[in-house]
Amino acid sequence: MATIRPTQVNLARLSRRTGGLDRLANEYKSQIAALTEDYSRNFAQYQGRVSEQMAPFEAAMQQYQQVANPQYQAALADYNAKLEAYRQQLAELEKDPVVERQGETSYRTWYGKTKTEKFTYYEPKPVPTFTEKAPTAPDVPMAPQVEQFQGGEQFETRRSQLGQTMQREVGERRAARLQATRRSTRTMLGGSNGQS
Repeated sequence: MATIRPTQVNLARLSRRTGGLDRLANEYKSQIAALTEDYSRNFAQYQGRVSEQMAPFEAAMQQYQQVANPQYQAALADYNAKLEAYRQQLAELEKDPVVERQGETSYRTWYGKTKTEKFTYYEPKPVPTFTEKAPTAPDVPMAPQVEQFQGGEQFETRRSQLGQTMQREVGERRAARLQATRRSTRTMLGGSNGQS
């Protein structure tokens, strides 16, 4: 018969004690890995649905940023330049609102002769009109309402349930091991209710 060294005995006991725990830990890891894979798959599907919902908005936003808004900005700049020129004309008109004119008038004197006299008069300058219309801003595309990802809460719930199950199993095994240890350490007279 081969002799078993004490360290080998301890290792054998340890492997018997932890074998079930190792199996539980591996089972827990595989369940968490499967749950994480399921979560990743669901999240990828969610991202696909969101991408489909956002595609028209992104196309409209790109068209707005690259075409509509630059056209509007150019038209607005042109409008502002014309408005500033109109304001300059009004400022010049305000400084000098009239035009000096020369005129002649003919009249008959009391003795029958026609006399012509020159005179100066002031005529108001015509007020220019501003006929340009301000450009209308293009409508900014609105993002669609996207539902939130619901799998996160389910994932956390399942993960916590798996963790609680693992802790319960480990606790039950420890309790069973302690109970077995207490039974094996009873004295021979322990079951006789203290009678001798």
